[in-house]
Amino acid sequence: MQSSFQCKHSHSFCLIHIAFYVGISSVTFVSVLCSFCQSMAIFIYYALSRYLSFIPYTAIVFLVGVGIGYKAEYFQDNENAILISSLKWITMNGQVVLLVFLPGLIFLDAFTINVHLFFQAFWQLIIFAFPMVLAGAVLSGVVARYMLPYGKKS
Repeated sequence: MQSSFQCKHSHSFCLIHIAFYVGISSVTFVSVLCSFCQSMAIFIYYALSRYLSFIPYTAIVFLVGVGIGYKAEYFQDNENAILISSLKWITMNGQVVLLVFLPGLIFLDAFTINVHLFFQAFWQLIIFAFPMVLAGAVLSGVVARYMLPYGKKS
């Protein structure tokens, strides 16, 4: 006879069943990945700035994220809180993630910008960046309209 903590798999203690029994919500699992990723980012930044300054920080963080996502997607493990949390993030709506994190990222970039350099390059930004973003959006729409099978009958 199995105890209330026994998983149907060969695991003796299944974290999801324990969390359900204790009453831990899915919000707790979502926050586990945030805390883990923040700790990993601080550790990676420290290690790279001290010992491996020639390796780009964003590339390493990207590879760590790909590794966590790969492990969460292909190695389902009910006892690993980080993988359970990453599965909660994978199934989350992308617009919610953008609405939560994008304002902070934009504020950080705006707060740390070199004001003198910004005013020196202001007209270059207006002339090149704004029209080119519009042109890129229009060209992407044209390519999507005529290259992808939208509205075509099979």
